[in-house]
Formats: sequence, C-alpha cells, structure tokens
Amino acid sequence: MEIFVPEDVLEEAQEVAGNLLPAKSHEKYEKQFAHFVTWRKARGVRGTNEDILLTYFRTLSDTCVGSSLWCKYSMLKSTFKIEEKEDISRFSKLQAFLKRKSSNHRAKKANVLEITHIDKFLGEADNNKYLMMKIVLIMGIFGACRCDELVKISVDDVKEISGEHVYTGIAHAAVTIFKEEGGTRALYRGFIPTLMGMVPYAGLSFYCFEYLKYGCMKYLPALTCHPCEKNTGGLVA
Repeated sequence: MEIFVPEDVLEEAQEVAGNLLPAKSHEKYEKQFAHFVTWRKARGVRGTNEDILLTYFRTLSDTCVGSSLWCKYSMLKSTFKIEEKEDISRFSKLQAFLKRKSSNHRAKKANVLEITHIDKFLGEADNNKYLMMKIVLIMGIFGACRCDELVKISVDDVKEISGEHVYTGIAHAAVTIFKEEGGTRALYRGFIPTLMGMVPYAGLSFYCFEYLKYGCMKYLPALTCHPCEKNTGGLVA
C-alpha cells in the first residue's frame, strides 16, 4: 500500500522535529552540526559513515580533550538523527576512539592555598610593595580566631541550651556574665578578634574613600564636585 502524506502534515512533522533539540542549547547543537558540514565540504566528502566521522574527530582531537570530544559527539548524535536520519551511536570504532582519548586525558587540579604558601609570602615578599597586603592577611586570617583559644577549647566550653532563654534582658545578661563567667573580663570576651576584623575593614574603607575622593577632585571636578566656600579646598566631593 502506497503511503501518501499531505504537505501540511510534512510541514508540521518537520516543525516538531526541529524542536527535538534542547531549547536552551539549541544554537550550540546547530553550530556543531554546521561545523561538521563545513568540514565535510572542505574535504570534498559526501554523505556520512564511520570512517568520515573518525577522521573528523581525529582532527578535533588535536585541539580538544576527551571530555570536549564526547560533548561534541553527543550534540552530533542528536542532530544527525534529525537532519540526516542517521544514528551514529552504532559506530563502535568511533566510540572506542573517544574512550581511548578520554583515558589518556588527565584533568588539571586547581591550585589550593596552603599554610606553606602563606608563610612563604609573609617571609619572602617585599615589604615595600606588599606590606599592606601582609597586614590584611595577618589580621583577617589569624585575627578572627586566636590560636590560644582554639588550642584550649574543650567540650565543657560548649553549652546545650535546649531552646530555653538563658537571659531575660540586657541587664540580666550583663549581671549573669559578670557573676558566673569571669567578671569584667568576660564582658569583653571576643573583643580582640572583633577588633582585629574591624580594623582592616575600617582602615581600607577610609583609605579607599579618601583615594577616590582625591581622584575625583583632581580628574573629574566638574562631574563629581561642586564649589563650597566653607571648604578650604574649594570643592566638596
């Protein structure tokens, strides 16, 4: 029995087939397929078979690692089914080639900042150039948690509250801390780490503000400043 398909049905089927690719990466799939078609025309090749794809991926392997080759293979596999009605997943030699390329690839590990790097920077870096960075590093890393407190911490220092309110108010909290947790010194517990964290923040904040103010007054006075008789500089940023 001869099959007859009206043109409107064919157009609708083609429209549905065009939407089979992932919506978010549709352009990437089409771009990868177009790259293969361009390569095929440049090499004077017609059609598609396993040998052609092996040669194509062999060319890509000169600039792409194994994971990238698999990604391109996946995109081509989807687009070939739609554009040329070809299932390239049946090409076993091509898959073996991609697996071999992946097994030879070794992913690069990201660099990890270690204590030895910090010690080397603090000891060897030029103070004339990196003094401010050293101060910020010391205050930021070692100021937040003092070594002495970390070494002496014990299980007894962790209290289980069980959801109950320990203090009924500010006055009750101050009196309780003073009587039961070490007197006046207990009221300032954590003050030094807090101060060490605030000093770099406040210092850098004022430094950046004054530096930017100076730059605005010097290079962009017409846009960022206006005359002021009370200001000795004549301008207010």
